[in-house]
Amino acid sequence: MTTAQTVEFRASAQFNPVFRPVNEWRGRYRILKGSAGSGKSVNIAQDYIAKLSDPAYQGANLVVVRKIEETNRDSTFAELQAAIYRMFGPYADRFWKVNLNPLALECKITGNRIIFRGVKDQRQREKIKSITFKNGKLVWIWCEEATELLPEDVDILDDRLRGNLDDLNPNLYYQITMTFNPVSATHWIKARYFDKADPDVLTHHSTYRTNRFIDPAYSRRMERRKEEDPDGYRVYGLGEWGELGGLILTNSTTSLPGATTSTAFITDRTSASTMPTRSWVSAGRTAKSTSLRKYTSSRRTPKKLSAWPVRQRLTRALKCSAILRSQTGSGHGRRPASAPIP
Repeated sequence: MTTAQTVEFRASAQFNPVFRPVNEWRGRYRILKGSAGSGKSVNIAQDYIAKLSDPAYQGANLVVVRKIEETNRDSTFAELQAAIYRMFGPYADRFWKVNLNPLALECKITGNRIIFRGVKDQRQREKIKSITFKNGKLVWIWCEEATELLPEDVDILDDRLRGNLDDLNPNLYYQITMTFNPVSATHWIKARYFDKADPDVLTHHSTYRTNRFIDPAYSRRMERRKEEDPDGYRVYGLGEWGELGGLILTNSTTSLPGATTSTAFITDRTSASTMPTRSWVSAGRTAKSTSLRKYTSSRRTPKKLSAWPVRQRLTRALKCSAILRSQTGSGHGRRPASAPIP
């Protein structure tokens, strides 16, 4: 007769000290804005794995949300898997079960699960409403790239977190976490969570400079970007809110034979790519670069500027700047867990 031997294994990983208030917060909302490379997503992934592996949080379940469900596979799912392997090393398979279709993670010690969803249409929103776990309840939601979401998307998610948890586990609490780059100062997230005080909300700001795991080459790259692309650096380097709802207008004046030309360059800062950029040219003796309305006053104002044709026979001006999103990295584990070793 053989008996299974049980040993204690202490999972370990490293966290950035700047995220300690985030990881200790038990209020309903954790709203993390920051630059690229700040380590916010890696921190959240490790925080969830540490808590879901801890018997003190037995009965907790997590739903991870992105606007497009399929994008979870190479982002949040991969990030959480990486956190498991960092924290448990060669024993990862003894502590966590990984399912690839559909995407899911389950801790073998606590029975706590992680599932992944999207909210791109009404069908996917309805799936959110019907989520049920065989063990415990849905208590935590992580919205990665939260600026992709609409207010009504988050409202549907928020409605799922309800009910008394004392009978299940008094250590549990309901919480929504958002992580994102602050692309637009007019975004609804800023108005809802940052512009007014709320005792249920923790807002947090981080940059690549506060990430002690960032490599020197990346820091130098961001310093170059500060000189070459100051508007992009404001969002993706400093983690500050973008301007004008994501549109940055830059005017320049160029002299052409027989005309004064004013050109407005429009660059989209609200996504990882730059919108199709067109130039508006007005020929005449008194053309000015004071406002966009000046350029279009002689013609009917369109509903969408992007629909305007570029005037022919004049030099076209085009200014594009592609904003590349960098994967962030950092991460600290702290709780022991036990698993049988045959």
